[in-house]
Order: sequence, then structure tokens, then C-alpha cells
Amino acid sequence: MTPDKASRRFCQGLGRHTLGNLFKFCLASLLLLLFLVQSTCPLSAQGSRSFAIRYKQLQKQRYLYLSDVARFYGMNYSQAGKNAVLQSRYSYLLFSKDSRIFRINGIESNLSFAIAEHEGEILLPQVDFQSFIDPILRRSIVPKRKISHIMLDPGHGGKDPGAQNQGIVEKNLNLLFSRRIAAILRKRGYKVSMTRNQDRLLSLEQRAAAAKRLQPDLYISIHCNASANAAVNGIETYVINPAQTPSSGGNTFATKAAAGNAYDHENALLGFIMHSALLKASNANDRGLKRKQFYVIREVACPAALLELGFLSNADERKKLLESYYQDKLSVAVCDAIQEYEKALKPEQ
Repeated sequence: MTPDKASRRFCQGLGRHTLGNLFKFCLASLLLLLFLVQSTCPLSAQGSRSFAIRYKQLQKQRYLYLSDVARFYGMNYSQAGKNAVLQSRYSYLLFSKDSRIFRINGIESNLSFAIAEHEGEILLPQVDFQSFIDPILRRSIVPKRKISHIMLDPGHGGKDPGAQNQGIVEKNLNLLFSRRIAAILRKRGYKVSMTRNQDRLLSLEQRAAAAKRLQPDLYISIHCNASANAAVNGIETYVINPAQTPSSGGNTFATKAAAGNAYDHENALLGFIMHSALLKASNANDRGLKRKQFYVIREVACPAALLELGFLSNADERKKLLESYYQDKLSVAVCDAIQEYEKALKPEQ
């Protein structure tokens, strides 16, 4: 099936659903047509079937029927109580009503808005379908770009120590990890820049300015975590949330698009690949792939992620973070993720 045929069938189905409301029909048709023609290879599992992804306006947000999203991907769909599952040979997604937390191929991830229910059917926010889930499931829609120059940003430094516990200072670990990652990347043929390569204070604005000046293809900010609860442990990965959506874990909205939002699709895939690689290598607790307006990933004009590699406030994890073998595991995982991401975005010859 060609993209044009797939788009026509999608729009025809949408037209049947919204007959009698011309404005909504035109708007939805245009948005979904633009969305579908991004793919050079529509899902072959759809065969010759014609269908529409129905939508419902709830609390000023557009939601899509999950059962229709499953059909779009050619996935099996099941719904039991508050939960809905989309499953295929390659992917497994678990959603829960009234929750922003969902799992995609085993990875805990965060939606912009909670899963909703309408007349017994479970609904997914359209913004999450388009800007988060689809780039992960269909890498072909992510814009192709060359990834050869990596900028590493060791968090904190100088008078800003970051988290501290039992004499261990975050700024030093961040720099140590960044140097290890840089060495591996250079051996693999990448160009690497660092916002700091020594213990010195840099403002957030200076870090973003360095990226603007050196124009890397990818920006990775390295951090360690801390909590008042010493039992908390695990790895978190952050990418920027889309404009007009709240950050993970809160309701503070990104009121307007930032430089980083030009790469929402790239960021979604980067975050997923990076978080998956870190968890696989470390067997650490999955604290989630999250989206937040951190300045250094918001204001850089390239795909970017911020990594929280573990909690210094947790005795067991702090001990691991200080051990050379564990540092190597995490550093290699970051480099493997960058290499996988580079291959996924590599322009066709």
C-alpha cells in the first residue's frame, strides 16, 4: 500500500466518523495526513483494510481510541478493568486508566496526560501517540540525521557540588563518568566535546551557549541523584516534554515551544534507547523514562537527554557508583546507546 492510498483510506474513515462537522473533519484530516505521509513504509500488517482512528475531545485535549491505535499498528488489543494491552510479535504496551505511567517493551515511561475512559473504551492522548510512542515504535518516521559529534555535560562543578552523601560529591562522579564515556566514544570514532573537563563552575546558560557555539549532533547531560528517602534507588532518563504539556510528575506546563522541541521525535527515541541500554547493563531499578523542562536539554538545538545514573543517598547504589566495574558498565551502555541511535538515524545512502 502506498502512503497516498493509506492516507486516503485513513481520511475517508475519518470523514465517515465526523460527518456533519466539517471543521473538525478538515482539521483532523490535515493533521493525520501530515502524520502518515512521514512514513516511507506504512505498516504492511494493515493490508487492504480501511479504518479510522477515532478521537474524543476531553478536558481540552484530543484523545485517540486505543483499540484503533492497536489496529493502526497491526497489534492485538485487550482490555480488562482499568488496564489495556497492545501486543505484537515485537512490542508490548501496557496502559492503565487515570495513570500517566505506562510500560513500553518493559520500560516504565511517562505520558503527558493520564489515560482516559469513555463509554467503556480506553483512550490515549494524541500528543503522546504522535510525539512519543510512534517515534519509538516506528523508527522510520524519525528524521534522518548524521550523529558524529557528541557533547557531554558533566553536571554541577566548582562551587556547585550537586548531591553529597558520606563524603561523596556528585560533581566529581559526573566528571569521572563523562571522561570515561568520552574516551570510549573517541575510540569508536566519534568527535567528543565537553562543557567542562575540570572542576569548575558553569551556569546553565554557559552550558547551553557551549552547545550553540560548537553545534554538536547530540547532547548528553550526566548526573547522579539523591533523595531524602535513603531507600530510593535506580536510574532515570529525561528528555524535554512537548510544548503545551506538563512535565513528568507535575502539572507545570511548557507554555511555549523551546529549541529542544524541534527534536521531539528524535528525543523520544533517544530517551528510550538510552534508558533501555542503561537498565540492561546495570540491572538497576527502573525509575522511568521521563520528560521535563531541564534547561540544558530544553535550550540546545539538537537531540538531548539528561541521565540520572543512580542515588548517592542509597548506600548500596552509592557503593556501586564508586566501583570501577560498575562505572564501566554504565559508561559502555551510554556509548552503545549512542551508537544504536546513530544507526537508527543514519541518512540513507
